[in-house]
Amino acid sequence: MASQKHGADSAGYGGTPVQQLLEPNGGFFTRNGTLPSSSIPLFGYAIEKTVAFIEHNPHFQQGARGAMTAREQNGGILEAVKVRSKPPPLFKVLLLNDDYTPMDFVVVVLQTVFAMTREQATQVMLQVHREGMGVCGTFTREVASAKVQQVTDVAREHQHPLQCTMEET
Repeated sequence: MASQKHGADSAGYGGTPVQQLLEPNGGFFTRNGTLPSSSIPLFGYAIEKTVAFIEHNPHFQQGARGAMTAREQNGGILEAVKVRSKPPPLFKVLLLNDDYTPMDFVVVVLQTVFAMTREQATQVMLQVHREGMGVCGTFTREVASAKVQQVTDVAREHQHPLQCTMEET
């Protein structure tokens, strides 16, 4: 008998397995969308092969590279184990003191860029004035970088030498 690459298979279904799954009124599914009873052994066999592959593959048993690991439980049931990822590093945004930028401008920048109240912005501005630098907030790398750029842009737009930096906490 000649081999049938894209014809009907031994179970009587037409086309390739992908075509069988994609055909809405043919293939593995009946007209009402349920599986015909003759295809259930086919799916059971696929599940058995998948379980056997996982049981004998060291990658799944050892959880290599932080992937989800699988282990055998009562009666061959597999349970997924979630691997926790560590949180992203945080960065402090620091405002540096200079002798030329007006205090009122610093307060307005802190209110607009960092959404501080007037009282919070005044406290940070006084810390910058007295100690040489003040912490405006702690953010992820992308947010901290954006805040530093916003402060620098607003200061340059108003021709003030106000400097803002970020450092890892």
